[in-house]
Amino acid sequence: MNEIDDPIYSDTTEPIPAEFGRHVIEQAEGAIMFVYGLDEPAAAAVLSARAADTGRTLAGLAARVLAELPDRAHPEAIEHTRARLDRVLLVASTVTHRE
Repeated sequence: MNEIDDPIYSDTTEPIPAEFGRHVIEQAEGAIMFVYGLDEPAAAAVLSARAADTGRTLAGLAARVLAELPDRAHPEAIEHTRARLDRVLLVASTVTHRE
């Protein structure tokens, strides 16, 4: 499967209503802080830079980050979650999206 066909690159995220956008962004920043061991300003910078680099909205990329987190009822290993977030935050830069 090439990255264009990979579901991680698809624009399946519904538009985020403005009143929820900040909450989604803050949750994604928290996830990035946890997974990568960053502080809040660094996590915000990563999310902002990757959104700009990939042509996604900040809230749209944040929603994709949250979608990659494991279901709390069925915990997964942190390395698997980190690998999925790497794909969203790092690899996705090769394909530009607009949400």
